[in-house]
Amino acid sequence: FYLNKGLVALQNPDRIDGVGRAVSGFGKCVWLLSDHIELLYRIGILKSQTGKSPASKWAKISNWLWLLGYLGSIALYIRQLKILNDCIDKEVSKVKSLDTCSDLIVSIDSLTSKLSLLQKQKLDIKLQMVQECVDCGVPAGGLGLVHPAAGSAAGVFSSIVGLYQVHVTVNDYSS
Repeated sequence: FYLNKGLVALQNPDRIDGVGRAVSGFGKCVWLLSDHIELLYRIGILKSQTGKSPASKWAKISNWLWLLGYLGSIALYIRQLKILNDCIDKEVSKVKSLDTCSDLIVSIDSLTSKLSLLQKQKLDIKLQMVQECVDCGVPAGGLGLVHPAAGSAAGVFSSIVGLYQVHVTVNDYSS
């Protein structure tokens, strides 16, 4: 899944977006692979030649790549918010430049629907960004950058945000 996202992202005509999505996708892909390698060492399926288990080394690699994937996603969300804000400013400027009252009334109706859609997109991106920011606490806890309890709490909070997003999506479809 993450590997496919990374490969598809490289074909994106928007190079900044493509590279950001590729870094995020490949980071999460290699995180998942290293996470499985760590698990295989911990349960004894893979054995070290030296007799010393490299599971903790793989856990550290896994957590750094996981964190890198999240940071790449957060950078993309910040960029998407900037693009949406620019779109909103552009639409508002169009209305401000109108001269006649009838043009203004038609444009305000059009602007209202466009702004509503853009604001919903902004809210979705902000929620996703909050979830990714909080999710950073999980690998940060595994790396010792924050207390492990804080990393666990971050995971719980992220799950709550995810449940809220599902709730909103289900209610949008049922309306």
